[in-house]
Amino acid sequence: MATPYGQLVASRGLADDRRTILAAVPAGGEVLDVGCATGELAAALGAAGCRVTGVESDPDAAAAAREHANVVLEGDIEHEEVWDELWDVAPFDTVVCADALARLRDPWTGLRRLTQLLRPGGLAVVSVPNVAHWAARGALLAGRFDYADGPVPNRAHLRFLTRRTAHDLVRGAGLHLVDERPMGAPLPLQSRVPALQRFAAGAVARRPELFAVRFVLVGRRPEHAAAA
Repeated sequence: MATPYGQLVASRGLADDRRTILAAVPAGGEVLDVGCATGELAAALGAAGCRVTGVESDPDAAAAAREHANVVLEGDIEHEEVWDELWDVAPFDTVVCADALARLRDPWTGLRRLTQLLRPGGLAVVSVPNVAHWAARGALLAGRFDYADGPVPNRAHLRFLTRRTAHDLVRGAGLHLVDERPMGAPLPLQSRVPALQRFAAGAVARRPELFAVRFVLVGRRPEHAAAA
């Protein structure tokens, strides 16, 4: 079943943050894709030799994802019946949360529980929008916090994190933070102003708290942890 996002991926490829997530997932393992949507990332993971289990709450999206993932569980990750099914198919080598944690009522508990589904030494690869991005700060100074379909603030997000609170989220789940990949976004007029292009190239690396629109974080479950 073709979807607008699926058509966009077919014509342009995965978005930068999804490609960054894909690069962080070891090839050939058992992967849990939380909030897998219509399965485009699952398809890319499958092409890398991974066996993918997806979880998706939207029935139409879940149906589309079944064309790309090995297994798709339909339901809300914060509901117990989904956890019963996940325990049946665990453990996993990698858990992927591509912007999924910001959509949870309690992402702290959610990520702690997801960590328990990992094998010892397994990875959690999470993408977290940065509410402290310069554009969001500027809007707040102007007395606005307009929800939209972009990264920050997105109308579907229930929780808003900064770089520091995102790190706390990962570490609070019992994971060792082993990698961070800040993702930038084009500045206004960047395509037409060479000085802005040069500035943007290093701004995310120098001041990620201000210029990263989201962070892709990689956490590792300790080797001595008991298997799920």
